[in-house]
Amino acid sequence: MKLENLKGKVIKKFDLYTKGDFKKLEIVIETGTSEHPNPLKVAAMNDRVDFLEKLSVGDEVEFSAFVAGNDWNDKYFVNLNLAFIKKTEGAASGATVGSDLPF
Repeated sequence: MKLENLKGKVIKKFDLYTKGDFKKLEIVIETGTSEHPNPLKVAAMNDRVDFLEKLSVGDEVEFSAFVAGNDWNDKYFVNLNLAFIKKTEGAASGATVGSDLPF
């Protein structure tokens, strides 16, 4: 299953994990509001790590992720694996409000 067109702000970036040729980087993206926070941990592996390395805490992003589940010792986990991510511009980062001005 794929979740698409999610928007939020990067609130945490974990250290890069490597083992041999394998690389994994995880970030947490706040997709809710201050009243109802919804932090999602998203993982990027191998060639997709480069996309997350360019991001910083506080960046506004739009992303898509694949949902994957697994079980271990009768415990169940849900993982979000990065499919696509791009940095977006919010009003605080210089986006123009009212761009229909004639000049």
